[in-house]
Amino acid sequence: MTSERFNEIVTAYKALKNIRAKYEADWKETQQWISPRGASFDTDTAPAYRKLPSQNKVYDKTIQVYSETFARGLKSYTCSSQSPFFGLEPVIPEHASDDEIRYILQQRVEQMRMMLASTRFYKTTKTFFKNFGDFGIAVMLLGYEPEKHRFLFKTLSVGDCYLMRDQNTDDIDVLFHVSWLTKAEAIALYGEENLSTQIIQETDYTKAYQFIQLYCRREAFGLMYEEGFPETEWLEMAWEKDQSQPCYQSGTDRRRFVAVSFNEAPDGDAYGTDYPGQTLANSSKNMQLMMRDQLNASQLMTNPPLKKTPGFTANIRPGKFIDVPAGQDIAPLQLVQDVSWTNELRAEIRAIAKQVYYVDFFLMLSQYQGNVNTATLAQGLQNEQVLMMADFLDSLLDEFFSPIILWIYGVMQEEGLFTGDAAEELDSDIQVKMVSTLYRLLQQQELQPTQQAMSMMLPFIEMDPEQLLPYINFQKFFEVVRNKTNADMRIIRDEEEVEEMQAAMANAKAAATKKEQDIAQQDADTRTFSALANAENSRQQAQGSEGQNPPQQQSRYSGLTFAR
Repeated sequence: MTSERFNEIVTAYKALKNIRAKYEADWKETQQWISPRGASFDTDTAPAYRKLPSQNKVYDKTIQVYSETFARGLKSYTCSSQSPFFGLEPVIPEHASDDEIRYILQQRVEQMRMMLASTRFYKTTKTFFKNFGDFGIAVMLLGYEPEKHRFLFKTLSVGDCYLMRDQNTDDIDVLFHVSWLTKAEAIALYGEENLSTQIIQETDYTKAYQFIQLYCRREAFGLMYEEGFPETEWLEMAWEKDQSQPCYQSGTDRRRFVAVSFNEAPDGDAYGTDYPGQTLANSSKNMQLMMRDQLNASQLMTNPPLKKTPGFTANIRPGKFIDVPAGQDIAPLQLVQDVSWTNELRAEIRAIAKQVYYVDFFLMLSQYQGNVNTATLAQGLQNEQVLMMADFLDSLLDEFFSPIILWIYGVMQEEGLFTGDAAEELDSDIQVKMVSTLYRLLQQQELQPTQQAMSMMLPFIEMDPEQLLPYINFQKFFEVVRNKTNADMRIIRDEEEVEEMQAAMANAKAAATKKEQDIAQQDADTRTFSALANAENSRQQAQGSEGQNPPQQQSRYSGLTFAR
């Protein structure tokens, strides 16, 4: 990499730091309320010398509790470890109609779910959603170790990340990540030959050094025209702070990070019109001011802090003792005031917190169930809830889950980790998209009008099945069900198999009918022969009774056997 191009990248990184500098005071103030022991924003200070945020101002746990509720609610509704929260669908139309490919994708979804259960993905998403709820922004780094066949997921501190959006797509496609590495960690990541002399000669193995890592699309900073870079879609770089050349550069065809932000950025703005990734900061700050007023009022009520001043003017200083100089007296004073408004203020603060952190969003799914007494109302309520959830989580699914799931699928495909199917020859042609459980529910809602139409037609079909049943194309109905539910339609036979079975059933029915007719004919013949034999015997007996010694004559039916 040329020094000019490297200087452009470093300049962009410093510009992002300057943009965010004016907001960091508010970030740190908010941090004291929602993540007191969370990510630090002192990126230029070594971790060993960073101080924990002050706990003196945290008087109420309201914001922390609601932030935890928000994070746990998002995690439980979007990525449950107990049930598959995602699915795969073919993108190519001819593959979408291939039941075998759909079945293969269903198998692979189960293998991917088992793989995720063996990693720290579900625990990492908890901290991801916590950052998302606290600061309105969250970043996760993705990794894979081929030697151990192990996936790695790391939620990054938002205080250590600087992000840029693409002006055309509004996609976050540039990530600067500040990290601190010891000598051993730096050598393991970047190689001893690529590090500075200062690090190599360091004898204190506990000392940490600051590195800046860059993950970006190849088009960013004009790197697609840079010689020496791999011709891949995504590029990775790293350099020591205050160094003039990178110590690491590589490339990949898959993005290594995902970032989600509440707010959107206008053209030409790195972070947007709101605070950088922090649309909730203003509410938290207002809460802090209100809580300070509440605390001051409580202190005045319990321990009036009166200080003697010239003219016996009461000087209110919350948290201070009463200062009376020796040898002087002061008349006992008592502060009398109605402070019941503090309880109302606390209730108002909690209501604001619930609104800001979407606590009611996760409660509304069940709060009306007890009042619903008909199946129609229950179904209608469920449909509305699904629409609300889908609208709320649409950006999260699109920006977070879909890139991760498709990245995992691509890695497992390239590494040959999928087993139990015979579609290796189709892997290069199969293009898939990630679909969520909410998407499936929405698809099933679209299926309801068709199901209702079928149920409305059934009474008419029962009146004259032979005339009306041919108007229903059940094969097309099964295709609609497959597309909306992703059900394994191998349980439904295709038209050729149905025609063969119908022909076989018709032949079997004709053979059975012919056999019944033959048996009926044999029975009729047997009854005829029996009647003739009985008539002949009766005639002979009648002749014998007329003569004393009638001549012995053999019946013409003797010797005959009748078989059924």
